[in-house]
Amino acid sequence: MGRLWTRADDQYLEDHHELPDEIIARALDRTPKSIYDRRRTIGVPPMSGWEGVRKPIQMSQYEKTYRIKRMAMEMRIKLNG
Repeated sequence: MGRLWTRADDQYLEDHHELPDEIIARALDRTPKSIYDRRRTIGVPPMSGWEGVRKPIQMSQYEKTYRIKRMAMEMRIKLNG
């Protein structure tokens, strides 16, 4: 079992919740897994806009092409070909 969490550690986690677990882990000299677990324990949300690692879904070639074209259109990027 690792070090116990202090109120100062929890406060740092709350104050910097927008940072990735890896950055907070280095600042607190802990592992990213321990930061993830502590977030869940004390109810601190993960970094904004970060959904974590997701399992890839199977898509047909048509679905992949459609998705790329849609994203390019949303970002106003012109594709060649």
